[in-house]
Amino acid sequence: MKLTLLMTFLVIAGVGSVTLLSIQRERISFRADLEEQANAQLDSLSVAGSDLLYRLQLSGLQNLINSLSAKQTINTAWVYDSTGHLLVTKGTSSDYSVDLDPFGSKIVGSNDTVYEWQNAKLVAGKAVSLGRQIIGAFGIELSTASLETKLASLRDEGLSVALFASLVALIIAIGMSRTLTEPLRVLTTATQQIAQGDLSHTIAVTSNDEISVLARAFNAMTIRLQETVQGLQQRTHELQLSEIELRKSKEIAEAANYSKSAFLASMSHELRTPLNAVLGFASILHSGMVKDGAVLSPSQLELLKKIELNGRHLRDLINDVLDLAKIESGRMTVTITEDRPETLLNNTVDAMRSLAINKGLELNLVFLQDAPEVVLCDTRKLQQIVTNLIGNAIKFTAQGEVCVEVGASGLDYWQIAVRDTGIGIPEDAREHIFDKFQQVDTTDRREYEGTGLGLAIVKGLIETLQGTVKVQSALGNGSTFVVRLPQRLDRRGV
Repeated sequence: MKLTLLMTFLVIAGVGSVTLLSIQRERISFRADLEEQANAQLDSLSVAGSDLLYRLQLSGLQNLINSLSAKQTINTAWVYDSTGHLLVTKGTSSDYSVDLDPFGSKIVGSNDTVYEWQNAKLVAGKAVSLGRQIIGAFGIELSTASLETKLASLRDEGLSVALFASLVALIIAIGMSRTLTEPLRVLTTATQQIAQGDLSHTIAVTSNDEISVLARAFNAMTIRLQETVQGLQQRTHELQLSEIELRKSKEIAEAANYSKSAFLASMSHELRTPLNAVLGFASILHSGMVKDGAVLSPSQLELLKKIELNGRHLRDLINDVLDLAKIESGRMTVTITEDRPETLLNNTVDAMRSLAINKGLELNLVFLQDAPEVVLCDTRKLQQIVTNLIGNAIKFTAQGEVCVEVGASGLDYWQIAVRDTGIGIPEDAREHIFDKFQQVDTTDRREYEGTGLGLAIVKGLIETLQGTVKVQSALGNGSTFVVRLPQRLDRRGV
């Protein structure tokens, strides 16, 4: 239906455009012919009436323009003097007019023929000259009735042609519509069925025209879609099976990790109890508190000292393993208290000062002006974090200083920066330093001792306290560890 209307509209528009162009050309041609006719008539009047006009023989001029009545296209005529005043008019006996005629003054002031197209008429005028002197002018009015008659005829013919062409176009469009619409309807139906998920539908090809080419392409597309959907279904099934396997593997890994953490926590407790007893007995022997005991020799005292030193080292290692197990299993408890950072960190730094002095290092604590006076935090865990960071800084610094700087860090947060002048951290090792059992030097002949648990525990404790830790370092230029913590630890987040 839309195709039929479109073709009919195009035919009507085409015929109408041709008709309008024909009418326009006819109007232009008629105007040119009428102006040429008017100019020829004015030339005739000028030749016949120049002597009468020079002598101002009004009766002769009247007879001259009255003789124009035989010219059916001329409605009226005028004669003007050299100043543009009206002398005579066709069909009337007029005395000399004292009023200046606008058209007359326009004619005598022009060297060419003057034309004015008015409603259904053409007014034309031409000055008459004797030598170089203007002696007057003639004006005539011609009717355009013949033009209007011809244009009306053209319009009627155009309308007839348009109606006939529209009828023919309508018949042709209906025939074409029946030829095109049915295959298109079949294509539309097939498209809707495929959109609803029916990929088994195909289109019967009965010819070799453009619609049939489209139908073949449509059938080929349907086959490819079927293959694609089947491949996707197979892939989806495989992914579902893989997801099930991954879920099982994850559950097994989580169970193994939980068992490992539980085992480590249990073993740490079991190891720590007899170890504390060993350290206690060694301390009693070292202090000479055993009854009826002989005085120990210097070599025996040195051996006891080594027992105590290695025992404490083993106890610290067990404590690290126990803390890591609690962090990984999510059983690390947090005790929130209100404390003053100045007092808390002064005590922590003072406890580590002897280690710095033994290595000939300076250990400084700096409080910036914006440092908070009071914070809500877990005091023991904060001390453990700072102790580990200062211990690491001292261990990897041969000369220079270790500085602990405390200040605010944005709204409702504060930070502790531990800066050293030590060996620094290579760029490729920075992203792994907080991993378990990771050290910068992993060779068998490494210079610095340690298990690689310290920074992993630090990061776990900081995250437990709702904070973050970042490291800035360059090889040979020292390191800076920045701990950012909330000033008021939220009890609901721990």
